[in-house]
Amino acid sequence: MNQSYQISDCVQMKWEIQQQLAKEFAGVPKEEAQRILTERVAANPIFGALIKQARRTQLPYKPRF
Repeated sequence: MNQSYQISDCVQMKWEIQQQLAKEFAGVPKEEAQRILTERVAANPIFGALIKQARRTQLPYKPRF
């Protein structure tokens, strides 16, 4: 498969997800919507484990900002 098709598919999928979330969280304060989404991701068996691992990982450098 051509890589440009893959990128186009990802962009389309991202747009569709953003539209779905905008409808789902219409009228919900931004901070509350972010909290709910964070909880959903953490509860996901795949993404939750990935986030836990990423939080445990130490960066080899310290950002200067």
